[in-house]
Amino acid sequence: MQEITETLVHAALSSDTRQRLPLAVAYVRESLMRQEPEAYARSCEALAGAQAAAVERIEAPVLLVTGDEDGVAPPQAVRTMAERFHSARGTRVVVLPRCGHWTPIERPEECQRELRDFLAQNARS
Repeated sequence: MQEITETLVHAALSSDTRQRLPLAVAYVRESLMRQEPEAYARSCEALAGAQAAAVERIEAPVLLVTGDEDGVAPPQAVRTMAERFHSARGTRVVVLPRCGHWTPIERPEECQRELRDFLAQNARS
């Protein structure tokens, strides 16, 4: 798990997070290192073989959040996914600057603000 963890720390966290937020880096590293290698491998295999969800049937408002340095769910992939929410009452895509894949860990205040705004806006509809 050591090699996988180090690869993911560098690929999935933004360079800003790696430089300025050692607690976020430690959290991600620890959460990955605590996984059993065999279980992690089985999870990866399951994800690789998973069928896409039928998101076009979702009718609720949708908020998608990613980071501008997200190598797992890059902004363009998230924007493409957003186009599939045909039945949603609204779809909002937020790309957080200086952020990788672990958005609530890397940018908790921004994620909280976006979620509060989204919930407030959709509580009225």
